[in-house]
Amino acid sequence: PKEGLPKGYWPLAPALAELLRLFRKGMGSEIEIEFAVDLSPPRNAIDEPSPIPRLHVLQVRPIITRDLHDPALEMNGQAPERILCKTDRSLGNGHLDDLCDVIYVKPQSLDGAKTMAIAGQVGHLNAALEAEGRRYLLIGPGRWGSADPALGIPVEWSQIAGARVIVETLLDGRVIEPSQGTHFFQNVTALRVAYLTVGADATATPASAEYLDTAWLDAQPTHRETVAVRHVRLAAPLKVLLDGRQGKATVLKPGEDE
Repeated sequence: PKEGLPKGYWPLAPALAELLRLFRKGMGSEIEIEFAVDLSPPRNAIDEPSPIPRLHVLQVRPIITRDLHDPALEMNGQAPERILCKTDRSLGNGHLDDLCDVIYVKPQSLDGAKTMAIAGQVGHLNAALEAEGRRYLLIGPGRWGSADPALGIPVEWSQIAGARVIVETLLDGRVIEPSQGTHFFQNVTALRVAYLTVGADATATPASAEYLDTAWLDAQPTHRETVAVRHVRLAAPLKVLLDGRQGKATVLKPGEDE
C-alpha cells in the first residue's frame, strides 16, 4: 500500500535484526544491507486475498570498524603534479606502497559490442601478472563485472583477480551508477581490495574532488599492450592512501622521495 506497512502488519524490524545478526557473524564485522519488501498479491489471490510480504536481500557490505587511525593517511597538501587519481567515493582503508603495475582501458568510445572483447584482453594481462606474482592497479570505464555489457566491462573475477586497487571511471563520458565492488563483494572484502569511483571528465584538475591523470599514464612506457588495454610498469611504486572514515582516496605517482 502507498501508506507503507501498517504498524503490527508484519514483523519487519525483527526480521532485519536477525539478518544483521547472521551477516555480522558470517562476515566477522559490522555490515550494511540493502533490501526490498515485495507486497504484491500472491498468484493464488482467490485463496489468499491478503498479500504475503516477502523480504529480499539485495546487497550486503562490510562496514570498516578497525584500522581507521592510520597516521600515514595525509591526503591534504600533496603536490598537484604527484596526484594520479583522487576521489571522495572509495571503499577501503590504509595505505599501499608496493604497486608498480597499472592496467587500464585506453580512453575511447565504447559500446556493448566491444566490452566483452575488452574483458578477455584484461584477463590476458591479469594472467601474465599473476604468473609473476605481481598485484596491480586496474582502471576502466563503467561497472567492472557488469552483467550488462553496455554499462561496463563484463569481466569474471578470475580475469581481474590480481588487482589490488580497482577504479571505475566514466563510460564514454557518461556517469554510470557505481558498483563499488558489489559484483565481487565477497572477493573484494576477503582480499581487502580497494575500490574507487572516479567520475572525472577532461575538465577536472588535481584540485577537483575527483581526478584522473590519463595523460600521464599514456606517457609512460608500454610494458604490454592489447588492442584496447595497456599495461605500464613503473620504476618506483605508486602510493595509495585510503581513508575509510571519509570514503576518500588518493593515488600518488612515484616521486623523488620514493
